[in-house]
Amino acid sequence: MRIDLFRHLKANANGKNDFVGGLFHALKHFTHSGKALSTESQNNDIPSLEYLLVFIARAFFDEGMKQIKGENYK
Repeated sequence: MRIDLFRHLKANANGKNDFVGGLFHALKHFTHSGKALSTESQNNDIPSLEYLLVFIARAFFDEGMKQIKGENYK
């Protein structure tokens, strides 16, 4: 199995570069203490960066994560 940090960079509408695909792209969906972890972050505040890394690892190895259903499961 290969987990990419990102596939490539793509300019967004603001002229900034965004990560496409991979773990760095996942940061786009989160904030920490109200600060965006990437450009155009959504307001899904996490307690720490370690929390996000553990959550990503659990998605691959934790059988219980497969039971999570719904729109917010990524």
